[in-house]
This record gives sequence, C-alpha cells and structure tokens, in this order.
Amino acid sequence: MGIKLSNIHVSKSDGTNNLEIIKNLNIEVQKEDIFAIAGPSGSGKSTVLRLLNRLDDATSGEIYLDDTEIKSWDIRKLREKVGFVFQESALFEGSVLDNVIYGLRIRGIKKEEEQTIASALLEKVGLDPEYLDRDIEKLSGGQKQRVNIARTLALDPEIILLDEPTSALDPQGTKLIEDLMMELNEKHNKTIIFVTHNIDQIQRIAKRVLLLGIKKIAFFGTKGELFESTDLDITTFLKGGRE
Repeated sequence: MGIKLSNIHVSKSDGTNNLEIIKNLNIEVQKEDIFAIAGPSGSGKSTVLRLLNRLDDATSGEIYLDDTEIKSWDIRKLREKVGFVFQESALFEGSVLDNVIYGLRIRGIKKEEEQTIASALLEKVGLDPEYLDRDIEKLSGGQKQRVNIARTLALDPEIILLDEPTSALDPQGTKLIEDLMMELNEKHNKTIIFVTHNIDQIQRIAKRVLLLGIKKIAFFGTKGELFESTDLDITTFLKGGRE
C-alpha cells in the first residue's frame, strides 16, 4: 500500500490567529518502506502521522492510499489498514490481555479465542504469553511499548505509524523496539512510518527520510543521500537551528 501526499496544507486556529503548521507538502512513501520523519519542534511531524490515520484532516490537498483518496475510505477500514502506535499513555489500566485485545473486542472477537490470538501477538513482539495476565503498570517502559505495538498489530495493518516510539526508553529498550520495527518490515512486509528526533536511529533503521523545517521540506530522499549531503547540519537542524 503506497502513500502519496499532494499539496498538503494544515492550518489551525489558536482562538485568535490562524497558524499555518504544514505548507505545500508533497511526498510519496513506498510500499514496505521504513520511513523516518524528523525535524525541530513545531514542524508538523506528528501532524503528518495524524493525517495518515485521519485523526486530523488537512486544510487543503489530497492524500492517496493505493491511488484512492483518503477521505473516500470508510474510517474503520482505513484504521484497520493504517495502525497508529501511540505513546505509552495510550495504554489503560488493567491486564496486558485487556490492552492487546481491545480493538478486537470492539469488533466482536469470541471470548474463547482471546487467549490464543493475544498469545500469538505477544510472541510476534517478543514477549512471552505468560505476560497476558500481568497488570500493565508492572511492566517496564520497553515492555509497555511492545504491548502497545501488539495491540496495533491485532488488526493486521499494512502500514504502522509510530510517534517517537523509543523517546522514553533506555538503550536496551530502544534496541528491542528498533529490532521489532525492522522485523515487522522485513519479515511481515509492513510499511513503517515513524517520527524521531534521534539521528542515530535514522542511521540504524530508516530507508528514506523526510526532514521537516518550519512550513517547508528541508530534505526528502534516501538515508544515504541525507548523510552524504554537506549542505545540512542535521544535529543543529533538529535542535531548531538554521537549516
């Protein structure tokens, strides 16, 4: 499932002024890509993810999934195809099982199937099924994030959106999530689109990269092209310095 964003503009009102967040964004994400979005605070990184799941809509412009404009999709079908891994706070009180199977319960999964399906999902993200009965609050940050991903995988999306998935994790937890992202891409043919501030993470796992400046694209291309460029100080750029 390929993605095309054409002439995307996003503006929001703060009650007094109309603030332009994204201006004239034109990009394509290839099927089965690992696509990183980075940029300084306020550049619209998370907004791009929200547009792809229709948590927000663009002020103008079109987004196409497999050549079909996104607003033509049934919203439920869209969110089955395009999964969103939110920050840790999206998990709720209760057991790991309750969190993993939440979306499937809404869709009427049979009670007797829950354990089997949830066990398989935990195994896919590298957690032992014995975790199913554990309280979510007893897990480490890395374990919670893997539960978060397992819940998204329950609907078997073709595209997985991740908003800074390792920002609150230590190096060990970060490696586990990065390895999982690459495995989902390479073994399960998932398109991965993630927001990050971490240059090293882009180097380790991304295939292509979008760097968003304030209301403009600073770079769009392959990872190799980005790090071969002598025109952009990436570290300074991500901190909000001059491009």
